[in-house]
Formats: sequence, C-alpha cells, structure tokens
Amino acid sequence: DYANEFDVSVKMITGDHRAIAVETCRTLGMGTNVLGTEKLPLMKAEELEKATTLGRDYGELCRKADGFAQVFPEHKYLIVEALRQQGMLVGMTGDGVNDAPALK
Repeated sequence: DYANEFDVSVKMITGDHRAIAVETCRTLGMGTNVLGTEKLPLMKAEELEKATTLGRDYGELCRKADGFAQVFPEHKYLIVEALRQQGMLVGMTGDGVNDAPALK
C-alpha cells in the first residue's frame, strides 16, 4: 500500500509458473496482469548489453504488466533495461544468483 501512495509501481518477475505468480500478485494486491515470456525475446547477454531500443520495443509492454512468469535471467535483464530506457528509476531485489544479471 505504501508503494502505491508514492506512485511506485511494483512488478513481480519470477521463474515460477504463471499460475503461482498470478495468485501471489493477487494476494499481495499487485494486480493479476502477469505475462509469460512469449512476447519477450530470449537474447544473449552480449546482445542485451548493446541493445538501445529495448525501451522503444518493450517498454510499454513492461509498464502495463503487473509481472512476468517463467522468465530466465536474460528476460529479467531485458525487462529492467526496457524500463530504464523509458526513463524509469528501477530497483530490484532477488533471492538467487540468477537475479544478478538484471542488477548490472
């Protein structure tokens, strides 16, 4: 609730199954528009680091989604970078080594 008061958008990005992510988001009051990875390309790390159009190509999709499920670390990086390229200040937490690439 506090995040919403300050106009902070919280999104879940998880490797878990979509049904689990939707229920978790619903329980936490985050919305239920949780997407899979079908609209996100699986790019190599080298490609992602050089990509300058992620915000243009995927920013709106990432902004409108409440979360993403069944993602790989490369998807996490793409989502975070697309939001950054749209001028958003992005913070991220994670519980595993697979979250490290998105924190670059």
